[in-house]
Amino acid sequence: MAPRLLDPEIEKSFLELPRGEREALSGAISGIARVLLDGSSADIAALEGKLRRHQDEERLDTLDELEVRNKLRVFARYREIEERSLPGSELQERLGVSRQRLGQLRKENRLLGVKLPIHREVYYPLWQFGEDGRPLGILPRLIEASGEANMGALALDALITNPAAVDSEAGGETPAELLRSGDPETEEYVLGLVRAALSGGA
Repeated sequence: MAPRLLDPEIEKSFLELPRGEREALSGAISGIARVLLDGSSADIAALEGKLRRHQDEERLDTLDELEVRNKLRVFARYREIEERSLPGSELQERLGVSRQRLGQLRKENRLLGVKLPIHREVYYPLWQFGEDGRPLGILPRLIEASGEANMGALALDALITNPAAVDSEAGGETPAELLRSGDPETEEYVLGLVRAALSGGA
């Protein structure tokens, strides 16, 4: 069965292909859709790598192909955030609060919520919770500093989970791991990383 395509011209071209090519293309489209909808971030990254290898073999580098690969990288990033976050409904149960209360905590900068495409729920990265399951005390200052640096929730999450953001002598793999220590000096170090983004230093 032919896939339903939004662009009538593409659909017309698809239907004009020989039956064998249509079936092969339909199978490829279905496989890609399955990866995007149900695959892990690693699955999506593997798909992007496969496309890159195919381009290298064919020596093609058109703008359309680069755009597809870039979209796959972005999609893999969103899926990776989803995999290491809690959806709002689950966090409500863990904290014993309502959806409205979660929204209030976000407005008060006491929780970082991330909105992801294709999802109605807000997701809450796990790095912002301590071993007791409660939000880290540094969050209000951290989120405020990111706002001053014009950093959105996605950018703050990217910085906090990036091993390259931390000086190798600081003793941690990511800023998120440093925050879990609860040490005031370490917290100030991570706040400094966020503030550095305001001046273009991060």
